[in-house]
Parts: sequence; structure tokens; C-alpha cells
Amino acid sequence: MLKGGVLGFGGVGQNMTAKLNEWGTAKIIGACNRGRDKLVLAREKYGLRTTHDPKELCSWDLDFVLVTSTSYAHHEHVMAAADRGLDMLVEKPIALNLKDADAMIEACEAKDLITVVNYTLRFQPPYQRMKEIIDSGQLGSVMSITCYTSRGYGLYAAGARHPAVVLEGESGGWLVHHACHMVDLAIWMAGDVESAYTRSQTTVPDSDTPEVIWGILALKNGGTAVIGDTVAAIRQRIITVISTKGTIEILRTPQGDVLHMREEKRGHIDWSRYDDDILGYGTPEHEQALKDFITCLNTRKKSPNDMRSSRPSLAACLAMEKSRKTGEIVRVKDVDPKA
Repeated sequence: MLKGGVLGFGGVGQNMTAKLNEWGTAKIIGACNRGRDKLVLAREKYGLRTTHDPKELCSWDLDFVLVTSTSYAHHEHVMAAADRGLDMLVEKPIALNLKDADAMIEACEAKDLITVVNYTLRFQPPYQRMKEIIDSGQLGSVMSITCYTSRGYGLYAAGARHPAVVLEGESGGWLVHHACHMVDLAIWMAGDVESAYTRSQTTVPDSDTPEVIWGILALKNGGTAVIGDTVAAIRQRIITVISTKGTIEILRTPQGDVLHMREEKRGHIDWSRYDDDILGYGTPEHEQALKDFITCLNTRKKSPNDMRSSRPSLAACLAMEKSRKTGEIVRVKDVDPKA
């Protein structure tokens, strides 16, 4: 049986550990965490060997690691795992800057390691179906994609204290930490980003750490992406793609993710092509990424959702963050010479 360790034993690390050990296809045997309380939990509830030192954990007899630590620690943890030749599943964003991201990617590719990045929507059937329809050309060329999500956590002024907002130095801030999901989805669906213009608002006093984000991204293929993300109280998600031959949308509802599709013909809406499907919520968050990761480990096949595939969304997020702070349109190549 494959043996793994967890770097960062917060909620995500705990959930993944419980799920893998429940499936029985792999077993988590060790955990690393900077805080003592989580290590006590790892030992007493999960029966894991524990350490504060990521290099020590990676030196144990492991086949893989789950990098589920806070964003700022991803670089250190990935490099420690790569040094020991360990395959890895990595939480998004892979890093907080492109220098670290490139070092991580190069270290893993130099040793031919399997990496999977946990951009959860890429693994969900509703979004995979949407991408298949777009890629098939059935709806023509993409003109615009709108990706909006509301976390359903709450604003600082109302007493909510999301760690990604109050610990911006560790998370990268709400844009890099959470809006990266919407940016990655837009790129995955519609193509790479040329430039970004971003506005944000916050209720955090004496701070510009964003709680509400809106961005307009010019895509290299001529299309436009509109990104919206907030930590606010309602939990919602809507993805809309307008193409030359039709529109396709996924709306999150209490019944599940609903897919709407309309094809346009003869200059008007062709209602004979009416498609409303309740697709359900798919696999619970994190589970499908774990399944894909274990499949890759067993087959030794590289994942299309590896660390290199997540680099464009990091570059776009950094362009958005620079635009948010300067109020100017920022080209991705201005933050990423490799773009």
C-alpha cells in the first residue's frame, strides 16, 4: 500500500487524511505542522507520527506527500518533498510568487515527479462537461466568460475573521488565495490572459486587503473574462460562457449545479436546443483530486492538472493584484517575463 505524509494538518489536511485512510487505497502515516495542537490531534485522533520539521517528515519511508499547508509555506514544503523524490498533491495557489513557483516546477520535473494541484472545480463533472462542450466547438468561439463566486463566510465588519483576510502575508490575500479558483477556471475554459484590470473593496479598517474583488481580463484569443469573488455571507457560484453560436452556464442551487445551454440560430434563440440539467454537486470537495492523484500514482501517468498547468493562473492573479493596487491595466508579461 502507498504510504504518505501530510505537510500542514489543518482542515484540508485532516479531511484528506480521513478520506484516504477510509478508502484503503493509500495510508497517511505522518503529519507535519507548525502548531502543537494540530500535531496532538494528528497523534491522538489519527494515530500519526508527527513532527514540526518538513524535512524530517520527508525523510521517512514515504511514497508521496499532501502539501496542504498555508500558501506561504508551499515553496518550502514542495522543495523538501522534491529533494526526497516524493510525488505530491499540492493545494492552490502553488506559491505566492513566480520565482518560487518556477523553482518548484523545475525541481519536480527534474525528478519526473507526479504532481497534482487541487483546483477543485477542474475535477468536478459539471465543469468538465462545460469544458467538453466548449472544446468541441459546438458553441463556436468563446467571446466572454464570467466566473463569480461568493464564499459565504462573512465580512470583517460583521465580525467574520477569515484567515486569508486577516493573515494576508501568509495566504497571499483573498485574491491570490481564493479568487485564484475563478481565474484558473476561466483560463482552463477560455484560454490564457493578456492583461488585467481589477477593483476591490474591504471592510477591514486601515487596510486594503480585499474582501470583494472584480477583475476584467483580456484573453490572448481576443475574448474577455470577468472575475468576481467575495468572502461575503451568501454562498453562491455562477459561471457563464457566451460564444458565437450559443451560451452555456452553470448555476449553483440548493438542488445542485444546474447547467443551462442555449444555441442561437437564424438570428434568434432556438428554443428547440433547450438544456437544463441538474447535475448535482459532483464529488465532495477535495475527493476527486485525491482520486485522480492516487490513480496517477498507481499508473505512473502525469496529470493534466499538474503544477505547470497552474502557473498561468498564478501569473494572472499577480497581474490582477498589481492592477488592484495601482488602479492601472497590467499586462501579464509585466509581472511574468515568460508570458
